[in-house]
Amino acid sequence: REMAMSVCTLCSLEGNPSELLWPAIHKGLQSIPSVSCTKTPAIYRATRSVTLLEFGCLEGALSGIGNGELVYDENNRTLMPPPQSIEAMLSNAVQFLMLQLMSMPIILEGDTSDTNDGGASRSSSTGNASTYIATLISQIKIMHEAFPTSRSLSCAVDD
Repeated sequence: REMAMSVCTLCSLEGNPSELLWPAIHKGLQSIPSVSCTKTPAIYRATRSVTLLEFGCLEGALSGIGNGELVYDENNRTLMPPPQSIEAMLSNAVQFLMLQLMSMPIILEGDTSDTNDGGASRSSSTGNASTYIATLISQIKIMHEAFPTSRSLSCAVDD
């Protein structure tokens, strides 16, 4: 996560971060990998892409405001939806994040670590899962704030 933040900051200093970040994001989100208990190269690529997208939005590099991703319609005084290519990347990112959120109960079901016969306890993996779920939800929220007219992000926030 720290490296993604650094990459986005460096891209912002370069001049046109949007031109630098979208190809990297596209590379990892071309297709949605199936989420399983095992980490595959496709899952790592998709995770890196979503993290770059998140920090690009936080940095203001991908928010569309002045970067060409969103267009303001002067006649209706509204923001137009993102172009189809960007909406497709946002949709793939949302699908990947939602798949990860939905797979958490399956992953936790098999967790038997840190059991305590003397009473209730919370396993370290459950605590890690809570943090991970909060991160996934935060990523969706950050992207939605940056792309408020994205249909796929709006649907994810509503869910």
